[in-house]
Formats: sequence, C-alpha cells, structure tokens
Amino acid sequence: MSTLYLLDRNAVSDIKNHVDGKQFSCDKKDRFKRIQEIDKSENFVSPILSMIEGQLGRECDKEELHQCLVKETKYLQSFFKNANVDSEYLNRYSDDFSEVYSTYIESSWYECYEVLKYSYPFLIQPLKSSDVNEYHKELFSLCRRLDVPLSHPAVVCCVAASLGCNNSRNIIKPKLGIDGDSLNKKLYNTMTDLMIIPRVCLIKIIARHNFVNLKVEFLSFDVPLTKFLSCVLWSGDIRDMNGLALKIGYRKELFPKLSESKYLELMECMGFIS
Repeated sequence: MSTLYLLDRNAVSDIKNHVDGKQFSCDKKDRFKRIQEIDKSENFVSPILSMIEGQLGRECDKEELHQCLVKETKYLQSFFKNANVDSEYLNRYSDDFSEVYSTYIESSWYECYEVLKYSYPFLIQPLKSSDVNEYHKELFSLCRRLDVPLSHPAVVCCVAASLGCNNSRNIIKPKLGIDGDSLNKKLYNTMTDLMIIPRVCLIKIIARHNFVNLKVEFLSFDVPLTKFLSCVLWSGDIRDMNGLALKIGYRKELFPKLSESKYLELMECMGFIS
C-alpha cells in the first residue's frame, strides 16, 4: 500500500536545513532519519499543509505565499530522490494556490481565534473545579454567540486544557505577560496547528473516496499536536454537488482526569452524544 505523507512545517524546516548543509543536534537526528525513511518510490509526499500555514508566523498575502511555495518546493525536489513529490503540480498552479489561500480561509477561523483569545488567560494557571464549570459555561455561551461549533478543535483543545490535558495545554502554551502582537502571533500559531486537524481529516476522506490503496499520514514532530490528533475520531463522505461531510469526535484519552461518566456527560453537553 502507498502512503501520502502530509508534511508539517517542522518536517519541511528539517529538510531545508539538511539541503543547506546545516548540522542536526542529537535530539533531531531521529527526526531526520524518519524523514529519510519515507523516501520510497511507492510513497507520495506533499508540503501543502506547511505552505498553507506559510513561513512567517502570521497571515501571508499572495506574494508571500507564492515565494514560500516556489522556495520550498525546490528544497523538496532536491531532497527526495525516490518518493513522488507534488512540487511540479504546485508550481504549475502556484498563482492559483497563492490567490486562494491568501484570500479565502476556513469558516469560523476568526471566530475560533476569538475563542482562543478569550480562553487564554483562564488557562495560564490550573483552575479550581468550581471555576472550570463557570469557564465552560461562559465559553459555550461565547461559541453559540459566535456560531462556532463546540466540536471545533479550537474549542475542544481549550476545554481539554482546562481539565488538565497537558498535550492540549502545550498546544496553546499559555504564559503570563503575553499580550499585543506577541499574543496575536502565538494565537495565530495555535490556530494554524489546530486547523491542521480538519484539513487532515478532509484529505483522508478525499483519499478514501478516490484511492483504494492509499493511506494518508500527517508527518509532524510536534508531539502535543500529534497526540491530540490521535484522539480525534472522524467520519465523513463526499456528497454529490454538496461538497464534503465531516463529523469529528474525541476519545476519552483527551480528558485523562475525567471518569468515564464525567467524560460522557461532557460529550453530551458539547453535543457529541444525543
């Protein structure tokens, strides 16, 4: 079976460093070995998720995304000798790609940004049980006003962090004394991480619909993010003329301090269980 590897930005950065002749520290040598292992003729490699994110740590305009695409596809072409890389396709449609992803953004992006911004100060220190319940009440109320689904990864990540999930907390990385442009950059990076989850799920739906023997794998060295993604339950299909249908759920492992009954109670409250 062939595998389509979707590269996270940290994997693309490691490839760029290698091509530029930079030495890897001991803790990154295993990371680089993993990238080398996927360079096989039966595999497909795409940097599209990394390129949508951009390389500037903020929203990019059309020209900035175009420069990122052209630059990084060259690195991948230079590095991979056997795997099938979609560099040629991306370069062929680089103008369209840059136009689309600098102009259009997923629904609820800015609303979810507001959810993260609201939640940030509540997550800096562990909350008391009584405060957690009040925070959830206000958070869910905000989501309803903003028309943000409670199933959105940004909402679930905040809830899980408030309930003691270290991986969720390490995705948000709340710290005292962060505000202004520094906070906006931090929240942007958190949003780009969390938006990878529905993007990966949607690509898996498309792959399953069109290719029988193609596995899709997200290759990242961001441990909190990959562990969060491993707790995502997804299902969906392609609807004729009506786009994609995606349904997301979350495993109990994302809420390690909750009992089974409390987990089910939370899932019901958030609309996962009817």
